[in-house]
Amino acid sequence: MKAFSMTPSGKTLPKITAKTMVRTTGHTPTRARAGIAACTLIVAAAMGLGENALAQEDDAKTDGFYVRATGGLNILSSGGYEVETADGTANTSDADYQTGYAFGGSAGYEWANGLALEGEIMYRRNDYNGFEATGLGTVASGDLASLSLMGNVIYAFPGLGGNGRLRPYIGAGAGIVQEIDTDITLDNGDTLTLSGDGFAWQAMAGLRWQFSRRWRARVEARYFDGSDAALTADAATLRPDYTPLSVLLSLGYGF
Repeated sequence: MKAFSMTPSGKTLPKITAKTMVRTTGHTPTRARAGIAACTLIVAAAMGLGENALAQEDDAKTDGFYVRATGGLNILSSGGYEVETADGTANTSDADYQTGYAFGGSAGYEWANGLALEGEIMYRRNDYNGFEATGLGTVASGDLASLSLMGNVIYAFPGLGGNGRLRPYIGAGAGIVQEIDTDITLDNGDTLTLSGDGFAWQAMAGLRWQFSRRWRARVEARYFDGSDAALTADAATLRPDYTPLSVLLSLGYGF
């Protein structure tokens, strides 16, 4: 016997029962509800896993130990070059340099507040355009190169943008030019090799991009002052105005 129900208009409609649903859908209401619940749980779980993956990707690791490789252009402008010959005569000349290169590496530790301490080794080289070295003669060719060992203090400001992965930073360092040397060929064919060491300091500013959880890239401008060094050989002592400006790119990895 069919069951009926009354509507507000007074019309009677067939009452839907479990048997009716079985005939029309092939499933009992309990199974339907169970299927819907299972689908809901699966979708919710998938969404949860996706959100967790995104959260882990956005959770950039900025504190802890890190290593970094650096390289770029080394610009050494024309500057004073003191030449002291073996007889004690001192003269000042102006040297002119070509744009050179710099590369090196560093390792350090960064705290969650953006402060970092690191040790660095860097090599720089610039070729001469040629100049008159009073007391020695005309320099036809040669280069001025240095290897520096520095300790740096760096501070990264709070991140920019929605995800905070772009962070401007500033820094300063001090150390030694472990070796600064020049190989000179004079226009008469004579060659001289002079080397020395001395105190050095530097200042830097740049922008860091944390493009994954552990990897970061930097673009940086750096001023280096190693003018304390004196380059010596039997024939003479040279004191260059060694203050290059470097434009650097670096790639770092945080542990």
